[in-house]
Amino acid sequence: MCSIGEDDFGDEGGLHAMVKDVQISPIQAETEICKKCDSSNKATVKLMFRDQECTDCFLVYARHKFRATLGSSKILPKDSEVLLIFDGSSEALVLLDMLHYAQSQNKFKRLHCSTKILYIDESSINKKTCNLKEIKSFLNSYDFPAFAINIASKSLECHELQSFSSTNDGNSEWVENYTALKSTTTRKDLLEVHRKKLIESVTKQLKCGFVFFPQISTQLASTLLTNVALGRGASVASDVALVDNRFPGIKIVRPLKDLNQEEVDVYLKVRGLKTLCPEFSESSKETSIQSITKSFVNGLQKDYSSTVSTIFRTGGKIASKDSSKLCSYCKSPLDIEESETLLATEFSRIVSENANQDEVTESVNKLEKLALQGLHDGDLAHLCHGCRNIHRDFPLEFLL
Repeated sequence: MCSIGEDDFGDEGGLHAMVKDVQISPIQAETEICKKCDSSNKATVKLMFRDQECTDCFLVYARHKFRATLGSSKILPKDSEVLLIFDGSSEALVLLDMLHYAQSQNKFKRLHCSTKILYIDESSINKKTCNLKEIKSFLNSYDFPAFAINIASKSLECHELQSFSSTNDGNSEWVENYTALKSTTTRKDLLEVHRKKLIESVTKQLKCGFVFFPQISTQLASTLLTNVALGRGASVASDVALVDNRFPGIKIVRPLKDLNQEEVDVYLKVRGLKTLCPEFSESSKETSIQSITKSFVNGLQKDYSSTVSTIFRTGGKIASKDSSKLCSYCKSPLDIEESETLLATEFSRIVSENANQDEVTESVNKLEKLALQGLHDGDLAHLCHGCRNIHRDFPLEFLL
């Protein structure tokens, strides 16, 4: 039995038992050399839990993480068609550079796959977005075919990046309904699911079997906690796993899942790369579940870095029961029929909506009947709990 008694945990629970990471001081002495290689190269990098090393050794270490993630699972067959999602972020730049390097090696070390790039233009809903000209100029320096699509695309068809304009194929009605959403949480949740719907459509158009997402450990940890809070527990395992198989014929892969923010920042520095999209800090007035969770995870990464990897690795152990029924929008398993929690949530909503109707609230059986009807009501019966919450503020016709 555990020897830790209740008295060992005070009002702060077990927080006092967590030891903060020792802050690493930057390398200052010019005489310090790399402890990883046999040469006398100057040490320029010092990461948490690693010896000081030179630039070359760090690049070997970071790129090995990328190759090992793909190689250990053997998920990428030879000559596969890969679609890389590029958003101008630091993570996307690192993934693009690593993939380009892996495909430029000699015959034996080369990563044998054909790569295409997709840029999703969000200027119609977000003024603080990437400069399209800079995106075109940067991606033009790589020898990968690049495509783009409007976040509010009406036809769900992509265009070649060099001929793409922000006004291409925009759906003004969708944009109006999106900007009219009062809840920031709902807006961000809708955007995340809608973005995947666009990616699925483009992937099929370009006949790619694999999609590379530039997500690192801190982002996956934040996604896990956010999804649980939003009632998307059924899809947690897929949203943070190395491979997401929810979309038929398409595998979403996260090759950078083992990298943290510190490693990404150092990689950009040593490679001389700069993010194409400005990093906007979350507003102090931002109260969405996503932003609060992100701030919490970033705080853990700063002071308790090992905790973050523990969080997102837990996602692989969380899985819903196998279900042949899927949400018509996000493709997550539907657990409406077997979930007592969702029934209780719907029951509470019915009670709140009919609080002033005595003939309804006086009968518990009638309330339960209304709750069951709400769970299996027409088109809503094909939506999961998370997408139903979106529908309460967003027109259903844009989801189905």
